[in-house]
Amino acid sequence: MRRARQVTIRLFCLSIAILSIPALAQVPREQSAAAVALVQRAISGSDIESGNATAFRLHARFTVYFSGGRSEKGHLLRIWVPDGLWHYEQSLGDYHSIEVSGGKQVWVDRNLDYVPFPVFLVERALGLPGELRAATGRGLADPFLSPATGEQCVNTSDGSDDRKYCFNPQTGDLQRLSDKAWNVTDEYSDYEPFGKKSFPHQILVVRDAGKVFIEIHIDTLEPVDELDLRTFLPVKGSKEHHLASHCEGIERPKLEKMVKPQFPKQAEAAGLTGVVRLYAEIGTDGIPRGMWPINTSVPLLRDAAIEAVRQWRYRPQICKATGAKMSVIAPITVLFVSH
Repeated sequence: MRRARQVTIRLFCLSIAILSIPALAQVPREQSAAAVALVQRAISGSDIESGNATAFRLHARFTVYFSGGRSEKGHLLRIWVPDGLWHYEQSLGDYHSIEVSGGKQVWVDRNLDYVPFPVFLVERALGLPGELRAATGRGLADPFLSPATGEQCVNTSDGSDDRKYCFNPQTGDLQRLSDKAWNVTDEYSDYEPFGKKSFPHQILVVRDAGKVFIEIHIDTLEPVDELDLRTFLPVKGSKEHHLASHCEGIERPKLEKMVKPQFPKQAEAAGLTGVVRLYAEIGTDGIPRGMWPINTSVPLLRDAAIEAVRQWRYRPQICKATGAKMSVIAPITVLFVSH
């Protein structure tokens, strides 16, 4: 029987949801003017959250398809106003959360101490405007025509992410966003007008070689003329959260305690090695929660990696300017090496 050892490769941090780390500032290795023009065209057409945009109310319903044929339905409500006012509600099965911002502070009330992976992916997919605005900061290579779909596609080039953006050449709308870091592709369709902009009313989150994981339908996207300011007050029991985007200088999470996974005997006997990539939210207490396999090269190693990472402890992310601790959503990569 071969002996085995485990090595932790790295902790990736991405700018996706309200609790996530903003992407590290890097000098793009390549920046194509033609690619930037494609992205800017899509932003111009779909950015309903620009500084001079109209306040809106968005209601969406979604279905998550789990393995084994099980599915679960969820709902999402967004009320957004320029100048940093918003009210978000999310629910999926037993999970529910309410998040409000009055401009400078964010308050969150949720019944779990982490964001479930499917809810994170829904929020990420609906964050289309922010994803497009961030694209040029990652560096973009020259566009190319997809022979399979006829779309104009662009890959990131700065090495921080491995993403591909594909656009409708006639309308300029983003049709799909593939992201290897999260092992998902977001597919956007049914764009409908909203003022001078347009926004997709159906989104599919696809994983594992084309299998639909989440189906999102936007039922309502409408302007809001009158607002009750009480909508943006924190509900009883909510907790204040600090946003990385409001901090000047971020101290990244640092692994302080690592428990080595127990190498499964069956995998060890077969001499199997592999990589397990997990979704996790690292809380202000440094404890990772909500583990969910993003990608597993050897399924036998998945449970061992999850059980070990549950026992890991981090120094949490910190805003350098204020010293405030912040939660962060991140994929964690664990490599099993046999020798």
